[in-house]
Amino acid sequence: MSLLARCFDAPIAMVNVLDADRDWFKSCVGLKQTQSAMATSFCEAFFRYPVDIIVAEDTTLDTRFSEHPLVKGPPHIRFDAAARLVVDGHAVGRLCSYDIVPKKLSIEQRDQLRVLAQAAMKLLDERLTAIPAR
Repeated sequence: MSLLARCFDAPIAMVNVLDADRDWFKSCVGLKQTQSAMATSFCEAFFRYPVDIIVAEDTTLDTRFSEHPLVKGPPHIRFDAAARLVVDGHAVGRLCSYDIVPKKLSIEQRDQLRVLAQAAMKLLDERLTAIPAR
């Protein structure tokens, strides 16, 4: 995750994995929290929009996020870049980076996000196939 944080010059990067009630922060850089309630998850945007990449260069100006509690209140997230993570045909979460200041992404940075998301999905898939069936 430190590679993603460096690519975007952002303090926070992580893999989010969802279950019915929680947004779990896996492989996280820049946050001490390990989870949040679904009510404060940014992941739900992927369920409302049929895209694989979401970039909000200024969350306060982006209708997908402007009313989000973590945008309106602490930590006042201003930048969000994320790629949908799909394993075995199911969206399981996202690879993402946050910042408290708005920023623009270059085409190269968007490509880096896609490449890193592909790597994360491959690792998740390998981990799932390594778990013995019950």
